[in-house]
Amino acid sequence: MSNAPIEKCPECESQDLTWDVTSRVDQSLHVRPRVLAVLGCNECSETLALIDSDVIANFLNEERTEHGHFLESADRQ
Repeated sequence: MSNAPIEKCPECESQDLTWDVTSRVDQSLHVRPRVLAVLGCNECSETLALIDSDVIANFLNEERTEHGHFLESADRQ
């Protein structure tokens, strides 16, 4: 697995990439749904990356610790 930034789709070479969010539920495990961020190609629909919401939450917590609070409160939106 490479940590290089994904700048284009390896399938069609398009640079038109978008992050979306989805959830998956494994009915056999009876656990909370997994929420995933998915980087996909808008040209050919290739899935380029999946990031679990726990990884995103850890990243945001580290950023907040290192750089201070950077998000607006919910009541200000």
